[in-house]
Amino acid sequence: MAQEGKSIHNRLMIPLKMSPFHLNQIERGEITALQLFTDKSGKWWVTLAIRLVTIDVHDSNLPVAILGIDLGIKKAACSSLLTPEKTRETRFFLQRDKIKQIEELDTKVANLQREMHTRKNKGLPYDKIAKRLRSMRSKRERVAHEYDRVLVHELFDYISELSKKYTLYVAIGRLKNIRMRARKGNY
Repeated sequence: MAQEGKSIHNRLMIPLKMSPFHLNQIERGEITALQLFTDKSGKWWVTLAIRLVTIDVHDSNLPVAILGIDLGIKKAACSSLLTPEKTRETRFFLQRDKIKQIEELDTKVANLQREMHTRKNKGLPYDKIAKRLRSMRSKRERVAHEYDRVLVHELFDYISELSKKYTLYVAIGRLKNIRMRARKGNY
């Protein structure tokens, strides 16, 4: 049985700091799994798997359709509405301003990096240029994030509009390893 000085417990009490959102999620369903771990800084975290029961509401008077969404580089997203009869519509979501701003930022960073390395190799001071580069570090990410939020809002409005006409299912393209799959010779 239990060794001397050790005891076996059936329960472990852990005080958790949880937001109201997470408490509501736990109340809505049943906890099926729990994982307790630490991060690099030594902070403890708990992840919970919660099984929710969903009610499938199917409005039979609307035709069924699938909206396929694929993300792109030059075109932010492409969507295609498929019905059992045919492809109803294809729509491209363009963000020319995003591409322009990101290209400008990339050019500025490249020019500053080139100038900094040139000054460094010639033994000239480059502290001011390094400071400007540090200040631009997260600007590209912020610009991209803001435009992505706008894109999500546009997509949501489009999906909401289509769901009034169809019983809509949405499929989003799988981006994992997309560069490796697209290389020449990979079939």
